[in-house]
Amino acid sequence: MHLKSICCAIFAVFTLLGRNVCAEESFAQWKELFYDQALAAGIKKQTLDLYVPQMDLLPKIIEQDVKLPEYIPTFTSYIESRLTQERIDIGRQLAKQHEALLQQISKKYNVPAEYLLALWAMETNYGAFMGNVDILDALASLAYHPRRRTFFTSQLISYLRILERETIPPKVGSWDAGFGHFQFMPGTFEIYAVDGDKDKARDLISSLPDAFASAANYLHQLGWDPANLWGREVIVPQNIDWDATTDKLKKVDEWIALGIKPANLESFPENERSIQAALTAPMGSKGPTFLTYSNFRYIMNWNKYELYALTAGLMADSIAGRFKGFYTQPNGEKIKSEEIQQLQEYLLNMGYHIGNADGKLGKNTKHAIRSVQGKLGLIPDGFPDRQLLNLLTTKKQEEK
Repeated sequence: MHLKSICCAIFAVFTLLGRNVCAEESFAQWKELFYDQALAAGIKKQTLDLYVPQMDLLPKIIEQDVKLPEYIPTFTSYIESRLTQERIDIGRQLAKQHEALLQQISKKYNVPAEYLLALWAMETNYGAFMGNVDILDALASLAYHPRRRTFFTSQLISYLRILERETIPPKVGSWDAGFGHFQFMPGTFEIYAVDGDKDKARDLISSLPDAFASAANYLHQLGWDPANLWGREVIVPQNIDWDATTDKLKKVDEWIALGIKPANLESFPENERSIQAALTAPMGSKGPTFLTYSNFRYIMNWNKYELYALTAGLMADSIAGRFKGFYTQPNGEKIKSEEIQQLQEYLLNMGYHIGNADGKLGKNTKHAIRSVQGKLGLIPDGFPDRQLLNLLTTKKQEEK
């Protein structure tokens, strides 16, 4: 019976978006398997009897999870649509409106208010849209699909515990089951959510004290350093060894010795010189480059997407009045996701271990690109551009 269920589930993966009848049948069988798994994880039988029959499969959620954008986001396109003057102005207005609350929470958790406001802006546009998808259905659909089954199964079990234990459990959220002002996942909620207004409920949707305090507690528990920023834009010497410096942690003093300078200051502040920093170049040599500190890595814990973390940091700086514009103007070009897939296939054929050709610029793909760029006499910054794509396309055609 279990083998049959598994086989049907695998078959359903390929037919799901075509709405094959087996998709519904295999989802029902998956729910039986999940029931046993959740029961073993400590979820009460009466909870499962109530909620498992309510779980519906949402094909659009799975489609949202697996689809690739036509173009990979560039630093320019990503930041211009998010770091807007309107958002910055609203953030400053809300800082004044909630000044007492934010000061109280910042003092308790040692997280400056501008970072809470920046993450609030990034996640839900200051609470303007927190999602309207049924969380139970979204989690069940994503746990059913094999792409991220392990992760979303654990999140679904966490959500069932929330339904068991919380006074005001969330019911709707985003397509990927984040909910509330800061789009906490169920597992994050279980560990880090706090009762900021002392009403004996952890309500991240209707209570701003709970939402702010929970976000601050999350960053505080990671180790947020209130004495330092997230990072800053820097000027990189033309002869920098990109392959030897990318993804490496060094003290700021060591970066200074390599010729790195702060973009908008004469020198680095004294308190920054001894801290560990990484060189982060979202557009390679063609755009702004940053030294990023431990707080940046904590934002990356919040959201692992590098462009998100950079934008959140710059949003916080903007709300606080620290960011006045880029020293180096972004100069990117649009590259299609399918072009990245073709590039990855070429890298795989060359023997580079980059995983699958998924059209995403992950760490392994960037490392392989740096290697190829060096061999072709290009700046080995790990950022694919039209010149590299054209050279590799020509080289591939010559090999046929």
